[in-house]
Amino acid sequence: MSTNQALATPQDWALQPMEAVRLHAPELVQHPSAKHWDNAHELVLITGGWSGISKEIALSLVKKGVRVVVLDIQEPAFAQAFYHADVTFSESIHAAATKIRAEHGHPTVLLNNANAGKNSPLLEKSEARFRQAFNYHGRVVAIASMTSLMSLGRSIDYCCSKASALAFHEGLRQELSIWYDAPKVRTSIFLPSWVPTPMTKRLTSAGEERFKQPLLEPEVVAEAVVKQVLAQRGGQIIFGRKQVCGLAASCLPVLDAEGLDCSGG
Repeated sequence: MSTNQALATPQDWALQPMEAVRLHAPELVQHPSAKHWDNAHELVLITGGWSGISKEIALSLVKKGVRVVVLDIQEPAFAQAFYHADVTFSESIHAAATKIRAEHGHPTVLLNNANAGKNSPLLEKSEARFRQAFNYHGRVVAIASMTSLMSLGRSIDYCCSKASALAFHEGLRQELSIWYDAPKVRTSIFLPSWVPTPMTKRLTSAGEERFKQPLLEPEVVAEAVVKQVLAQRGGQIIFGRKQVCGLAASCLPVLDAEGLDCSGG
C-alpha cells in the first residue's frame, strides 16, 4: 500500500467511483465550448444580484470586463445595468426581459440566484411563506444548495425547493441534449453548503458553540461560478469533500452523465 493510499480518508474512498466516471469517461461530460470567451459578445444576466453569492459573482465578472445585467427587487450599488423584477411573477420577468433584449441584446449566460427562506418548523409556516420559497427556487436555477440532496428540519420548504431546482436542472440538461438537439448550451448547478449571507446571518453568526457547521465564504462560491462560466463548462459542482461522503449515491451523474466535480470548481 502506498503512502497516499494509507493516508486516504473514508471520504476519499467514497468519492473514488465518481472521480473515475469523471476522469475516465470524458465522452459523458459537457465539454468546454470550442470557442474562447469574448467579453464583447457575452452578456451575463444575474437574478438576485443585490447581496450574498450573486453579488460577489457580479462584482467579479464586472472586474473582468464582462457585461452584467442584474435583476432584483433591490438595486445594488455596483451594477452596470439594473432592472427591477420580482422573479415570482411571470409578468414582471417578461417586462424586464423585453427591456433587456431591446437595450442590451440577448443574454448569453443566465445565472439565477434569487433566494427566499425562513428558518422555522413546517407547521409554523404559512401557505404564503411556503409558496414563496418555491416561487423563488423553482425557476431556472444555477445556484442550488447541499439541501438539494439532504433535507434539514426547520427549513423543509427551502430544502424542497432546492431539491426541485436540482431536478429541474437535470431534466433541462436532458431536454437540451436530446429533444432540442442543443448540446452546446451548457448548464451548471452549484451546491454549496452553509454560506454567511444576509439570508442566513441569524444562524451563521450564532457563534461556534451554537453553529458548528463549516462555512463557505461567498467569495469562494463566486470564484468557482465565475471560473465555470468563463471556461464555458457545464456540470454539477459540489463544495466540501467531507459533506459529499454520505451523499455519494445521490450525487452520481444522471442519465446524460453531465459530469460531476466534487472539488468545488
